[in-house]
Amino acid sequence: MNTLGGLDAIDSGTVYFGSSDGRLYALDAATGKERWKPFKAGNEIWSTPVVDGGTVYVTSLDGRLYAIDEATGAEQWSYKTAAGVASSPVVDRDAGLVYVGGFDSRLRAIDLKTHEQSWQVEANNWFWTRPLVADGVVYAGSLDKNVYAVEAASGDAHWARPFATSAPVHAAPVMAGGKLIVVDRKGHVFALSPEDGTMAPAEALELGADVLADPLAQPDGNVIIVTTGGDVVRIDPATLTIVDQRTL
Repeated sequence: MNTLGGLDAIDSGTVYFGSSDGRLYALDAATGKERWKPFKAGNEIWSTPVVDGGTVYVTSLDGRLYAIDEATGAEQWSYKTAAGVASSPVVDRDAGLVYVGGFDSRLRAIDLKTHEQSWQVEANNWFWTRPLVADGVVYAGSLDKNVYAVEAASGDAHWARPFATSAPVHAAPVMAGGKLIVVDRKGHVFALSPEDGTMAPAEALELGADVLADPLAQPDGNVIIVTTGGDVVRIDPATLTIVDQRTL
């Protein structure tokens, strides 16, 4: 049986999603009818597609980043990495780059015009989740228990050293209240200065349960985190205190 990959993307009335059958689907949001014949990648698609400027970007466990025409489903171009990719791509129009992390333990920036690699950052384990781009800096967590911050334009380190967490990082970082919020697999929540990677507050919040899902920044300034045990936790990023907690 086929299973869906990451979350779906919706743009101009079309729903895009990948599947374990290695196909990218495009369905009319109102009717469920196919917009075009599913695009076939070389392996399973676990990532969430991203739609930008008439192009659908998606990664696959075949190690490729694909750029697909939004109107027709035809491949525009692709870039081959050295291993599978489960991370969702992030398009940065200001820098003219698209970022992908992979199972080859590298975070890459691919040029949107030349379709070639602009720079790469090497970790000691996989980049599983999608990176975050804010104010010209790319932030990305790795399974090597580190969070990396690099300049989008060059790939040079933005911090003096990567920030060390207590466990592998499966969830994407978010920006809230001027803080970079990072959650590791064991449910330790860190609030970091985006400028230098220092902790503020100085102590992590311990949720007491594993976290794999990406946290969500809310309009009220708080952050929602869902644990694998089904707890929905709302925290204040300024103080790293729990505002509300409920069990699904």
